[in-house]
Amino acid sequence: MFTVGIGEHEEHRFYGDSKSLGILRANAADGWLYEAPLIALNEALLRGEQFPADILRLLLAPLDEFGIRRARLYLQGYLHNNCGGFCCKAGQAHWANRFRVQPERFAYDAMWERKLREFLGADVAMLTDRRGGDKKPMPLDTFAERLRAEPNREFQYQPGESGCACMGVAA
Repeated sequence: MFTVGIGEHEEHRFYGDSKSLGILRANAADGWLYEAPLIALNEALLRGEQFPADILRLLLAPLDEFGIRRARLYLQGYLHNNCGGFCCKAGQAHWANRFRVQPERFAYDAMWERKLREFLGADVAMLTDRRGGDKKPMPLDTFAERLRAEPNREFQYQPGESGCACMGVAA
């Protein structure tokens, strides 16, 4: 049995939808069994049921109670500890955080984005600019310029808007 940390905002990744089978069904044919206790917790709470106390404690207890150090990226304001902070599905809230807490890594990511744009000869970018109602690619360098021009601008994460729940838009 494999346990995955997928929450209710990503149920489609676990159960599937019209576009994919989801982790549960896609792997069942090969005999792989998966569980998603965060989804199960939410479903049980919505039904007004008690969730098994030992599972609930494990899910909700602070990590230090178990002697586990919180991952560095969580301490730096990231919503997940995946991809080392580099995420192709990340939105403006995520990249603004990276720009502020890991400027050298943001610069490195922007450099590789520039190289990719040059190699492809295309106007592609990690972010999308939605100002003025139009959607167009917004390179990380352009986003960095905006962040420097508006250093106090805040961004809100919007869980469920991307695969990692880290996509966000300006507040």
